[in-house]
Amino acid sequence: QNVQLMRKSEEESKEYAIRVRELEAKVTSLTDKVDDSETRKRNLQDMVDTLNTDVAKLRANEQLLAGSGTANQEILAGQSEIRVKLDEEFKRQSEQYAQQVKQLRDELDTK
Repeated sequence: QNVQLMRKSEEESKEYAIRVRELEAKVTSLTDKVDDSETRKRNLQDMVDTLNTDVAKLRANEQLLAGSGTANQEILAGQSEIRVKLDEEFKRQSEQYAQQVKQLRDELDTK
């Protein structure tokens, strides 16, 4: 009877040893998978940081361009106002010149 108990204990011991090795292999496999996942996570976080930096740069450029677009519009509007004033001045001078020419012709005609 003792021999049977010893055999049974040895068999259970072998089964438990096999089960322990299977569980250790599973833990090792899961640990490797976790490590791989963490590595991928770090890589993705780095990529997100890089993309966020790029987005920030693009937004800054966009604001700069939008600001200079407004500045350009103001400059163009100012140029348009200047052009209108110059056109008015040229028109007034042309009218004055035409009046002077008419006066001179009238004076010549009277003499």
